[in-house]
Amino acid sequence: MIFVTVGTTEQPFDRLLRAVGTLGIEEEIVLQFGHSTFLPPNARPVKFLGFDEMKGMIDRARVVLCHAGAGSVLNALCFGKRPVVAPRLRKFGEMVDDHQLDLVEAFRDSVIPYLPGDDLAGKIAAAGAQEHTIKRQPSRQLVTAIQSFIEPASASTVRRAGTVDSH
Repeated sequence: MIFVTVGTTEQPFDRLLRAVGTLGIEEEIVLQFGHSTFLPPNARPVKFLGFDEMKGMIDRARVVLCHAGAGSVLNALCFGKRPVVAPRLRKFGEMVDDHQLDLVEAFRDSVIPYLPGDDLAGKIAAAGAQEHTIKRQPSRQLVTAIQSFIEPASASTVRRAGTVDSH
């Protein structure tokens, strides 16, 4: 089974779903489509899933195709999948900025990026052909990326807290 998820973002991700609709794959495709408006005829659509249902789909899937939301990507990785990851792009009205491109780049060694102009069927075939192992420890690159994001905010919070506490 191929599990496709576009997350819960209010903007539709019809560009990805149109690409899914062109797949000539003889395999069940389960699609969590959220706020998207295009439903490919070759997929079983589900608007939203609870967290446990989502984890169950990811666990059972042979291939995970997802938007570049941190939760979707991390859940796929936690279940030992190397997901095909399609970033939502601002120029298509799918997101307010292009931060999902940054996430794809940060995870480049762990995911299979799907960008405009790429062959989706080829990316899915590549993901399905690879053997995956669950990595219990986060990569050094991931830890560094998260620390660089959190530390500036934490430092200013600590300084403010110290100022408040000293009065």
